[in-house]
Amino acid sequence: MFQLNADMIYPSLQSLGIVVGAAIVLIFIVKTLDLTAKKGMANNLLEILFVCCIFAPLVEELIFRLPLLFILKWSDSNAILISAVVASSVIFGITHVQALKEMDFGGALIVFFLMATFAFALCRLTVQTGSIIPAIIVHATYNFLMILCGIVAGESS
Repeated sequence: MFQLNADMIYPSLQSLGIVVGAAIVLIFIVKTLDLTAKKGMANNLLEILFVCCIFAPLVEELIFRLPLLFILKWSDSNAILISAVVASSVIFGITHVQALKEMDFGGALIVFFLMATFAFALCRLTVQTGSIIPAIIVHATYNFLMILCGIVAGESS
């Protein structure tokens, strides 16, 4: 059973701080550039919340962060771990840009850097805590904040 200990709380709070900071930057970008969500993406808010706040964080953390735990367990090389963190972060950023194909280059670049930075924070959290559970929680919280940003941006326009 998963137990939250003191060694997990501080890095979790640091990562959550990075996530909230990224959310504030994203709100500013959404408001400034008027990058509102497409109206036809989904009709059911509960469906969006399930996919974005439960399913996606769980699957993405299993794909992008779980391998880091295997590297920590079976390798003593910091170079291999650093390479894995960088690769995981870059691939995470690229996959999120690919999901938003209708963006122009500038918007795609912003999304890439935000998502790669977020992925790096999640990698750091996973390595420091030795578990993907805190990363799943932070990821789900981030996605919820982004949905909230989209709702607020949509209502203000």
